[in-house]
Amino acid sequence: MAKQPIAHVHGIRLGTRCIQKTEEPLLHLRQIINRNIERHYSLADITKAFEGEDYREKNEDQKLILDRFFAEADESDLRELLATSRLSKQSIANLYRTSSYSKNPLDTRWDTILEVTIERQPKKFVIKKTKAAELIAKKRSIA
Repeated sequence: MAKQPIAHVHGIRLGTRCIQKTEEPLLHLRQIINRNIERHYSLADITKAFEGEDYREKNEDQKLILDRFFAEADESDLRELLATSRLSKQSIANLYRTSSYSKNPLDTRWDTILEVTIERQPKKFVIKKTKAAELIAKKRSIA
């Protein structure tokens, strides 16, 4: 018996003509959004969540989609979303501006990607004076 390649024995053809790359639209974005949740959102659900320009007008499912997008997606996901839908970068920027995610002072990457400027007020920390701190301050002022 002639020795045959393993691929042929298992019925797999490795010729480049036979391999067809299937590009599902927004596959990576759907994986991000549908990870670790019971309900899985379709492509139509995802694109509908991005329609409109005010985050506050969205229902809870749409807010979840947008929150996951801004938290975990990257610029390539945005480009793919814009290429596969009729959305504009400006409408997504408006959604970002009105979302709670835009108020996070530690993550400003979407400001750069969407070319928006958002003024964030730094949190003011109030130091709570304890009785021990008051006694120490009193002793220092006496000495």
